[in-house]
Amino acid sequence: MEGVNLLRKLTKQKHVVEAWKVIGEWEFLIETPTPEGLTKVKIKVLMDENGRYLAYPNIYVDGYIPIHIYSSVDEAVSTTLLLVIEKLTQSNSPKIQPYKDY
Repeated sequence: MEGVNLLRKLTKQKHVVEAWKVIGEWEFLIETPTPEGLTKVKIKVLMDENGRYLAYPNIYVDGYIPIHIYSSVDEAVSTTLLLVIEKLTQSNSPKIQPYKDY
């Protein structure tokens, strides 16, 4: 995997606790029961030195944000998107807040 060896090398340096590589960012426009009717969702995927993927969206929905570790980029993006859509469509008026660390 591209970048895994470099990440492993970098995490062995003094003071480096973790190293992540940004793999990509995906954007989706989701139909939602909000006054606007649409919500833009961005999902960022990072890879760690063990080849695992972390995915997280740019928003909280009703106080929930799915941040999980996955074994592939496809799984990371599709599962995170599914969890966000599920949360957005469960409520008649979901409370959407930006994720400040995105």
